[in-house]
Amino acid sequence: MLQRGCDLGLTEGINIDNVGPVISHLQFANDTLIFSSDSLFILQNIKRILLCFELVSRLKVNFYKSSIVGVGIEDHICNFTAQILRCKQEQLPFIYLGLPIGANLGRTTMWNPIVRNISCRLAHGKADSYLLGVDCV
Repeated sequence: MLQRGCDLGLTEGINIDNVGPVISHLQFANDTLIFSSDSLFILQNIKRILLCFELVSRLKVNFYKSSIVGVGIEDHICNFTAQILRCKQEQLPFIYLGLPIGANLGRTTMWNPIVRNISCRLAHGKADSYLLGVDCV
């Protein structure tokens, strides 16, 4: 439905290099990332598409658990949009599926939580946590 909305001009995605395909959304398991401009018309259409999805699928979109992250958009516009969509507003960087999004991945401190998580999983599997030098709580 999101792709069809993009094809009809009701929504719009992003084009990273102005040559490749337009990306309107990405999906992983039960998560969906939707890419859009800050146009009120476009955002209202996205909300309508999601409400139509609820009617057709009999599944519920939890807008209260959903978040909006503005990239290059003024904070007050992003806040207003979050109020319209009835979702949370978040800032970059944020964690998505355990990975930092919008962070400087060249900084080693951004990888510390991921390394700690993997070390803890290994510690609970075959090695002792003291062998890995990690305190798993």
